[in-house]
Amino acid sequence: MFAALKPGDAVGVLAPSNKIDSVWLERSLDEIKRAGYVPFVHPHTYNQYGRFAGDDAQRLAALHETYTNADVKAIICARGGYGALRIVDGIDFALLKKNPKPMIGFSDATGLLNPIAARTGQPALLGPMLNDFHKDPMRSPESWEHLWKLLRGDEVQPTDHPAAKQAEVMAAGEAAGKLVGGNMAVLQACFDTPTQPDYRDTILVLEEVGEDLYRFDRMMWQFARAGVFRSVRGVIMGELVDVADVGEPAFGQTAKQIVAEHLVPLDVPVIWNFPCGHGIHRTVLPLGVVANLSASENGITLQHAPLFA
Repeated sequence: MFAALKPGDAVGVLAPSNKIDSVWLERSLDEIKRAGYVPFVHPHTYNQYGRFAGDDAQRLAALHETYTNADVKAIICARGGYGALRIVDGIDFALLKKNPKPMIGFSDATGLLNPIAARTGQPALLGPMLNDFHKDPMRSPESWEHLWKLLRGDEVQPTDHPAAKQAEVMAAGEAAGKLVGGNMAVLQACFDTPTQPDYRDTILVLEEVGEDLYRFDRMMWQFARAGVFRSVRGVIMGELVDVADVGEPAFGQTAKQIVAEHLVPLDVPVIWNFPCGHGIHRTVLPLGVVANLSASENGITLQHAPLFA
């Protein structure tokens, strides 16, 4: 359990993947200030090295130094893109465990969040990133308010987010298990590596963006053939943004039909179009934490124990 944030606490900002535009990053810091916190932007965040926010050693050092900064009480990733898996094997997880604080992100950060949760025992939060402010206005004020409530210790659950009402029950049921997952392409890249998550008895969260339907279908088959789907207790499909036919020939199924074909026969609860990932809205899902999922004609609830005290 983490210490709840208090007004005036520092919130760290990291760019463990792609380089950033300093103009929109500065604009995003106003949201941290509006919430009553002081942004701490690690100096390496502004670096540029090819497509990355600094070379691998710089980004890894920034991660370690922000965790060991006692003034920083939470860390928000600036953006995703690509690069997290280039540094994950260098992480000093013992150092992170000695300096507990929540790290928040999605997309490419999937490659950091799952191993941080697994190897430190600390929740890692699948949630908003500052890249939201690359678009003006920002995508979802509700998502940021949901995050701030959680960080300050309010009693808030993933399905308390207003956009949770958009989700659909694809297969009804109840399940309890650790939350694990995130971006499918990143998780796929972790197969047969030291940071592949343990999917046994978990509630699996999946989301994706910008994939041709045949590539999405291939990812679903790889998860299935690897035994992932058979080992989980429930599945939460986040928003699949721009997962569609790019050209001819047409695939012949929609993304929803592909998901249903793989997951409905599993006899576990399956949720479709949950607000997490690359869509407009993002609730906060604490990876590594046991959650209880209930899906029926009466609605969807996803609840977990308090994270902050």
